[in-house]
Amino acid sequence: MSSSLFFFSRFSLFSALRRRWPSATLNTAAGVTFGLTVLVVALGLVLRARGYLFERSAFWLDECSWAMRIFDRPLVQSLIRPIGFLAVSKFLALTFSNTETVLRWLPWVAGVAATLTAPLLARELFRRLGARVLFVAVIALSPLAIDFSKEFKPYSVSLALHLGLLLLTLRYVMRERRRDLAWALGLAAIGSTFAQDLVLAFPGVFLLLGFTARKRGRAELAATSAVALLIIAGLALQYFLMWKHLPPDHTEFWGKKYNVFHTPHEPVGYLRWSLGRFEDMIAMPGIRRTLWSAGWLSPVARHRLRGVDELAWAVSFAAGVVVIVWQRRVREGVLLLLPLVLLWVFNRAGFWPLGAFRTNVFTIVYSGAVAATAFDARAAEPSTWRVLAPVLVLVVLPLALFERSWHEHKRIFTYDSTFPRALDWLAAKEPESPGAPPALLVLDRRSCDPFRYYTRYNQRVARRVADLIARKYVVKCSRADEALPADLLAAGTVGRRFAVLHVTRPFDRLLRRGRFGNLRVVQREDVGSHTIVALVPGWPERKPPVNTPVSDEEVEDEAD
Repeated sequence: MSSSLFFFSRFSLFSALRRRWPSATLNTAAGVTFGLTVLVVALGLVLRARGYLFERSAFWLDECSWAMRIFDRPLVQSLIRPIGFLAVSKFLALTFSNTETVLRWLPWVAGVAATLTAPLLARELFRRLGARVLFVAVIALSPLAIDFSKEFKPYSVSLALHLGLLLLTLRYVMRERRRDLAWALGLAAIGSTFAQDLVLAFPGVFLLLGFTARKRGRAELAATSAVALLIIAGLALQYFLMWKHLPPDHTEFWGKKYNVFHTPHEPVGYLRWSLGRFEDMIAMPGIRRTLWSAGWLSPVARHRLRGVDELAWAVSFAAGVVVIVWQRRVREGVLLLLPLVLLWVFNRAGFWPLGAFRTNVFTIVYSGAVAATAFDARAAEPSTWRVLAPVLVLVVLPLALFERSWHEHKRIFTYDSTFPRALDWLAAKEPESPGAPPALLVLDRRSCDPFRYYTRYNQRVARRVADLIARKYVVKCSRADEALPADLLAAGTVGRRFAVLHVTRPFDRLLRRGRFGNLRVVQREDVGSHTIVALVPGWPERKPPVNTPVSDEEVEDEAD
């Protein structure tokens, strides 16, 4: 794998850049921009390697759920999960092992490929050096692209497919080579089973491919039409086998939970609501602002600065649209703007979320490219500093000022887990007394799937802890936070019992309200991102207080 990546990077990226990027010996701006591009790509690769090749994190709740589903259910019952992505992941798990490194391999390779593809696409899309390096920086240093390269989800694969499809389409349209058409059609056909959102790119892509193929001759037009029909048939088959069986209230569920669909409960109409969500989405290339932290800035000042950054990206996007229209860049308009318009239409029909959400990671390709087009207007080549100003102000300077962890942890729309460490702690815990019966172990609702995955499916961890935990504990899964007291009291009046908490606030709220009867906490251990609490009977049972005032924090707990 490493040798193939080296070959790709050596011959497909840097040699292409050396051939096509303006010679660094001709002017200073070209040389500095080329050097900055190489540094940005290298940093993007290092940040993607951290957390995968070294300093690996465990699966969190969603990843555990996906990892078990590929074995528990037929792939056609995966509903919203891309069947091609799951099929390859299952093959890898069966061939090697059902572990984090194996299941995250495909997203990570896609993340590396996306980083290496961005400079090639920038060269095809933009004329000016500043626009090119800005687009490369958006893709290479996006926290969304970096974090999902280390996540067992298809969003990194989706991002790479959109980049690759745009690149191959532009190459065929601009050079009219049959091999570029073959690669574009092949990627479109295969990619439709790995990323459902690729359907939003297909209308623009096939319009341009079909128009160019029509000029080239019947054979190429027939091939383009045949692949388009094949993709339509494949999408229809997936609809009848999978998507048709989605719950009828799924849009309202996701709308209430993440505000990505307009629901009847919204206080404003669809147009006003959707404009807000669309603005959030086109500002996603700068979403790193949500991670900004600095002791030298007050929270108010930091909030205002985030607002300025969001406005800057929205204005850049609007200016990019103006440049596309003003310069009559029909090709760029079809490829970059049409997918975003279709996403808006799909959301109105209830088929796709709208806004800054993990399913829309792929949109940074389009919103980032349109924003970069704002700095690609026809003009005399400016000075070096004017060339670098957009990328320095929008990407590099905020990264230098505010970044602290350098992706030590996943942070946007996802997070890291240390659940195996919690299992090791429980396995090493000695019984309350020699010969004591197994203690009760209650898992909160967010810990149930990770426990099942690591004690049954992940062979590496299961071999280490599964038997010990089975001998020492009677395990109960609590399916709701409010059920924790009843589940912990189920052991009767004697004996120590434990709770594994992914989020501690619901437990603490119930404890303050006296919902645990005569149980008292005798030990509380933070094990990475999880907390283990030991309780024993300690005093006469207390009744829950009546009319207990509810704090703002507890209201947030209920919403969570």
